[in-house]
Amino acid sequence: MSLRNARPKIKISQLREIGWAFWDPIGLKDHREDCEDEYDTYLLRAAGMIWHNAPQEEVVDHLVDIEQNYMGMPDGGSEAATMTAAHIQSYLKTVPTSAVRGEPVEPRLWSVNTVPGRPK
Repeated sequence: MSLRNARPKIKISQLREIGWAFWDPIGLKDHREDCEDEYDTYLLRAAGMIWHNAPQEEVVDHLVDIEQNYMGMPDGGSEAATMTAAHIQSYLKTVPTSAVRGEPVEPRLWSVNTVPGRPK
């Protein structure tokens, strides 16, 4: 069954926690009660890319591109983006899916162990 026929039951609150913990490119963490949804679009896009089997490098590049070209952070770091992508990927492994045809879905996701600098 194709992943296009499956819909993950993603909790935005979980993505937000990952974002605030690992990827806060413009430094809003201390004021997040006023802007809790600031990164939602970016994190949801990253989760969608991962869900649809995008290579890890592509997801990291997406987050770095946002930092550098949309948020004006010329020194946007791939380390934070890499950790964010890895944690989103780990979270997605725990997310139940709703299959359109009722068939089980086994997404083929890359491993957290492929994160550079992490022990395998």
